[in-house]
Amino acid sequence: MTFPETDARLRTDDDFVSMSVLPIGLVTSFVYDYMHLVCLGVVRKLLKFWQGDAISGDNVASRLSSHNLQLLSTGLLRPSSCMPHEFARRPRSVSEVDRWKATEFRSFLLYTGQVTLGGVVPQNVYDHFMLLSVGITLLISSRYCQVYNDYAHSLLVSFVRLAGKLYGNEFVVYNVHGLVHLAADVRRRGSLDSFSSFPFENELEYETAGQKSWKSPCSVC
Repeated sequence: MTFPETDARLRTDDDFVSMSVLPIGLVTSFVYDYMHLVCLGVVRKLLKFWQGDAISGDNVASRLSSHNLQLLSTGLLRPSSCMPHEFARRPRSVSEVDRWKATEFRSFLLYTGQVTLGGVVPQNVYDHFMLLSVGITLLISSRYCQVYNDYAHSLLVSFVRLAGKLYGNEFVVYNVHGLVHLAADVRRRGSLDSFSSFPFENELEYETAGQKSWKSPCSVC
């Protein structure tokens, strides 16, 4: 199922009043989590497409050649030995994208992808990626997420509208469509990092029979 519309009528809390007795707004009380929606969703989808999981149809964008995939991997691995400690994981090759964690997709979206994709993908594909990168960067920033909220929203709407033309209409699934609602969540709740799943994933614990809970390494982050 795809969601190509970017300007449909927004649902409201009042729409759900007759269907629920819960004393909460069933629209405004639930937000999108960008760790899953964007990092593990849209960014992963882009990388898988470029790697060869092409969607049927007459798409402008296409899979990258093996040479360009190697260039992309080389670009990602080059700064691996000198990454600041603020980055949870060092970059890995795109051949390992199925094993990338959410923080790796986030780093690619916000930092490394902006540099490594230049000259590797066609210019219109790069520009399209930058709509997503800049839009999410603004919404993550506690300083700029409100000041440039409308601008970030326009960037993400443009990304969704162009996605169908570049990658085919089948590309615009729920994760991609959800981008058009992120700015509204930020307007109500603050920056994306203030309500993402990253902190919760870092605190995951497990129990073993006859033992207390032990904190486990996060399989997502």
